[in-house]
Amino acid sequence: MAFAPPARRGDFLFSSVLYADPGNNNRHPRASVAELAALLRPEAPNLYTEGYNPTVSSPAKDPPWHFYSAQLIHYGLPVTKDKNVAKVRLLTAMNQFKLEIPAWILKLEGELKKEWETENRKMKKSGRTGANTPEKPSKDKAKASNSTSKGVNVTANREVNLLLSSGLQMAEQSGSTPGKPILSKRKRKDSDAYPKAAQAEKPSTPTKRVKKEPATKQATPRVKHEHAISPYGTSSPYSPPKQRYDSSPSHMGRNRNTSNGRDQASLLSGTYSIDCAVASDMFQDCDLDLTLASDSSRNIWWAIFRWGAWDGIMQMRPGPAGMGQPCSLGWRLRDLETNQLKFGKRCTGTITFFENQTVTGQLHDVPGAGTVDFDGARLPGPAVHDDLQHEWDAFVTEAYGR
Repeated sequence: MAFAPPARRGDFLFSSVLYADPGNNNRHPRASVAELAALLRPEAPNLYTEGYNPTVSSPAKDPPWHFYSAQLIHYGLPVTKDKNVAKVRLLTAMNQFKLEIPAWILKLEGELKKEWETENRKMKKSGRTGANTPEKPSKDKAKASNSTSKGVNVTANREVNLLLSSGLQMAEQSGSTPGKPILSKRKRKDSDAYPKAAQAEKPSTPTKRVKKEPATKQATPRVKHEHAISPYGTSSPYSPPKQRYDSSPSHMGRNRNTSNGRDQASLLSGTYSIDCAVASDMFQDCDLDLTLASDSSRNIWWAIFRWGAWDGIMQMRPGPAGMGQPCSLGWRLRDLETNQLKFGKRCTGTITFFENQTVTGQLHDVPGAGTVDFDGARLPGPAVHDDLQHEWDAFVTEAYGR
C-alpha cells in the first residue's frame, strides 16, 4: 500500500507531520522549545518541561546547520544557512520567551495536512479496487500458520507487513532522495525530531556553548505572537510600545545638532519595531520588525525582515551618508506561501535614518502590493555587524539552479 507524496508549499511540506526544508532536500520536523533549550543552553536548568523541575540538562549532540535553519523556518524567524547565526537567533527568541509558532504557519500546516490526507485517501481507495483477488495461500503456508497460532487473521498480518515497508514506497512515489526515513508514514510528535538531551550520547569533545546575547525584552526580531494577531489589523496589548518619529522642524534641528560625530553603525544598527499598513492588512500581522546590520569593511548596509509571508533582504550600497538623508536600496523577496522569488533592477526603494533612531522607507514594485511604505523605531539592544552577501546571492543561485 503506497502513500501520497508530501504536500508542499514553499519551504514547508507535510507528510504525517509538518517539515521545513532550508535547502538541498534537508527536511526536518519542528523541534519543541524544550529540545532547543537542551541544545542551545545545556548548562541552564530545564524550565520548559512539565512541572518546571530545576534539573540541569546533559549536553546533546550538536545537529548540522540545516536543522537549525529548519527551526528558524518553523518558528517564523529570519532564515540563514550560517549555523552560528541561526543558533543566536533561536537563543535570543528563547531568552525572551517569544519562541512561538506564527498563526499563518499553523494555518498553512492545516491546509497542507488536509491536502495530503485527501490525496492519501484517493490512493488508498484506488489500491483497494485493484486488490479484489487475494493470493491463494499454499498448503504448506496454511499448515505452518495453523500449527503456530490457530485463528490468526492472515489478511491483517499482510497489512502490517505492508505498513512496515510503506516508508520506502512513499520515498519512491515522491521522488525524494533515498535513504532519508524522515518522510515515513510513522506518526511522530514534534518532540521526536531529535532525542532529548538526557537520552543523547555525550560527544567526545565538549559541546561548544553559544555565547548568550543580553536578554533585552524587546530586541527579539521576527517572532510572531499568535495571541497578538487580530483580523482588524490592530496590535495586541502585549505588543511592545512603538516610538513615533516627530517630523517637526524643531525636532529635526535638535537631531542634527546632537550628532557630534557619533558612529552611525553603533547608533543605527540593530532591531527595529516596524509599522507597515500594507503587510499588516495582507497577513493580519502587526508584530513586524527589521534587523539592520552594517558591514564596515565594504561600506555596505543590510536589512533583513519577515513581514507575514514576505521573507526579504535589503542592500544599501553605499550606506547612509548622513542623518535625515534618503539612501537608495535594492531588495530581494521570497513569498513563503507561493515560494515565488522576486529580484531584479526594478526592485528598488529608499530608506532614511534619523538621529533619534527612527526610520522611514519605501519598497517599490512589491508583488501584489506595489509601493510599500513603512516606518519604525529602534528597540534597545546591541549593534549588529554582519556580512549577508551570501544570503543576497542565494536568491539568484536558487532561481537559476532549479
